Amino acid sequence: MKPEKNLFKKGQKLEAVDPKHPQLICPATVNNVIPGDYRIILSLDGWSSSNNFKVDYSSRDIFPVGWCKSAGIRIAKVGGNRMYSFSLINKKNNSFFFSSFSYIK
Repeated sequence: MKPEKNLFKKGQKLEAVDPKHPQLICPATVNNVIPGDYRIILSLDGWSSSNNFKVDYSSRDIFPVGWCKSAGIRIAKVGGNRMYSFSLINKKNNSFFFSSFSYIK
């Protein structure tokens, strides 16, 4: 069911599927909300603005901050010229732990 209104705000943080690398979910920021449009413009944190993209505000490819952590899903973080991929597997003694760490080239 699609929400009636686009309630996103410019600068809001999200987690989003990278459209060029759909196997990755990355930290993202709402770069712009187009009035009267059903889409928002997202930037993947750490990437240049040339990688910004439009997505429907009700897309199943965008998630609230912390969703990957709570779902135990891998989130990719960009740093410098490398992307770091963390894989969160389990919850142990009320604290999360990482099961893997790797560079994505």
